[in-house]
Amino acid sequence: YVARYDTAGRPDPTFANSMAKIDVARGGEVVRRVVVDGQGRIVVLGNIPAPDYPDETEVFVLRLTPTGQLDPTFDGDGILLIDRSNHDRAGDVAVQGSRLLVAASFDSGGSWANQWTVLALNETGGLDTGFSGDGIATVPTDKVSEFDRLRSIVLQGNGRILLGGSANGEFVAVRLLADGDLDTSWDGDGVARALVGTGGEAYNTMVQPDGKVVLAGYARPGGARPDEDMAAVRWTSAGALDASFDGDGKVLVDFGIQDNDRSYGAALDVDGKVVMGGFAYTTTGMDLAVARLDTNGTPDPSFSADGRATTNFGETANEQIESITIASNAGNPRVLAAGWYHD
Repeated sequence: YVARYDTAGRPDPTFANSMAKIDVARGGEVVRRVVVDGQGRIVVLGNIPAPDYPDETEVFVLRLTPTGQLDPTFDGDGILLIDRSNHDRAGDVAVQGSRLLVAASFDSGGSWANQWTVLALNETGGLDTGFSGDGIATVPTDKVSEFDRLRSIVLQGNGRILLGGSANGEFVAVRLLADGDLDTSWDGDGVARALVGTGGEAYNTMVQPDGKVVLAGYARPGGARPDEDMAAVRWTSAGALDASFDGDGKVLVDFGIQDNDRSYGAALDVDGKVVMGGFAYTTTGMDLAVARLDTNGTPDPSFSADGRATTNFGETANEQIESITIASNAGNPRVLAAGWYHD
């Protein structure tokens, strides 16, 4: 479902009677991203189960009108199914003018959803052959290869495309040129990697106004005990690790209460600070957790005194933030977090 709320937090009755409910196909839909294009249309990206084994999953893209109706000008009924391999996994979607750029992983060489891929879709949901000759750009698996680890896509100037995720425990950022080829000005071959601690997973890619790239997620610091911390990596605009970010371009944030702190959502604050959200294990279990880093990569003491904040809905509840964004209301920025909790 897709819901829209007004600025007071009430369901918006002008949007499909406040909520659009869409049965994509076969049930079991998992949504990975929602974006709005330049015409106010809503684009939803995700996965659905495939009908026949060994085909496991397919990617879906649906487009709604600004009033919440399926847009029949998009693949005839507003819903596009993408089935290129047995394990098709949606990563992220970005709007580039009249194009949709879908980041997804598909099987290559018999491996499950291991090939990072960008599909360029035109206004009607077809492949835009003006991109990479056939509308499809792939990252060679000898550069990056791991099951379902492509998580984000961000557009830069000159049509360049950034892909972010992880492979073999490393944080990985890939940059493509406007035509879909690897951008060799980015770390020499188009692929920048960073091992944080003993390894982890990256989810969110962000580009600063100066062109520096931040990739956030979580990693294991190593040591005698199993542990996970929120983590971020920053590269220069050329793809080198940025030594001005905590000395080596890599940051681990430990909430210091129990083991295992993870970030699943991240955003750049209006002043360039990195905000990460997920969960931290505390004495009451999984609690909502937000960390804010100063521009030099150290925890920001102006945020909750030590750069870390946790929220607990109840002694027996577990909570987790899935997505973070920054809203600036009349110059008064707020961190907005969405996720879940259960008793």
